[in-house]
Amino acid sequence: MAEDLEYHATFPPNVSTEDTEGGGEYPARSGRNEPLVILLGWVGCVDKHLAKYSAIYQSKGHATIRYTAPPEQHFYKAERLQETSVKILELIFDLGLEESPIFFHVFSNGGCALYRHITETVHGPFAAEFAALNIAGCVYDSCPTQPTVRSGIRALSAMDPKAGFFTKLARIIAFVILNLLSVFIPSTWEARKARKGYIKALKEDRARFPQLYFYSKADKLCPWKMIEDVIAARGELGVDVRQICWEDSEHCAHLLKHEDEYVKVCHDFVDNCLQNILDSVDTDSQSGSQSYSD
Repeated sequence: MAEDLEYHATFPPNVSTEDTEGGGEYPARSGRNEPLVILLGWVGCVDKHLAKYSAIYQSKGHATIRYTAPPEQHFYKAERLQETSVKILELIFDLGLEESPIFFHVFSNGGCALYRHITETVHGPFAAEFAALNIAGCVYDSCPTQPTVRSGIRALSAMDPKAGFFTKLARIIAFVILNLLSVFIPSTWEARKARKGYIKALKEDRARFPQLYFYSKADKLCPWKMIEDVIAARGELGVDVRQICWEDSEHCAHLLKHEDEYVKVCHDFVDNCLQNILDSVDTDSQSGSQSYSD
């Protein structure tokens, strides 16, 4: 169940004026199908930083859910990401938001790896269980690129700036040793296979809703050419792909460097996706009326 997720949910003023944290009581729903934006943080993300991004959508009256998977689920227990993805989908129903247009905003490979399992769950063998969900779009910030031991070390080094040198060194050594030994540990083979198929899975994602990519040529963790390779593959499948590439902003620091443009593009993306939904409903309605008159 979703109760053990350490999430933060925020609702529009006409529904609730307070944040709901994991483990708390769920607020009564008003029946209004306001858009829901689910933000999935980067490895080691602190919620106060993720809250700056959810504020972009809260300012437009959208409901938001913020969640960051524990670092060990990426580095040591990757098989747990699948379980977490199901809990997040269950949480949407628990909060009574299953009829809302749903958007994902994912950060770095940490958030994107979790999203990968979410979209595979929605379009996989248990798709019928989540068929009621209306996922309308996804925003990618500084991702995706193929995870490597080198990128993992860099992520561990950047995670938790307040951690001491020896603490970081111990994490890195444990991570490297585990990767070396994983070849001989059967229980890690499934997670290892999932990591190797990460980019392929995102390129071939069965979802066809619009996608927006924020990335930069100055990003040292996620090479921009790898991101553009994914963008090209999605475009070839007919997905409506939009992209913003900067020259100077660092990894997951695009909002800090280009705040006005970043916020505007996010707002425009959601508005355009919602308009597409309305246009689709109108088209279906007119088609039904024409068939009835015939």
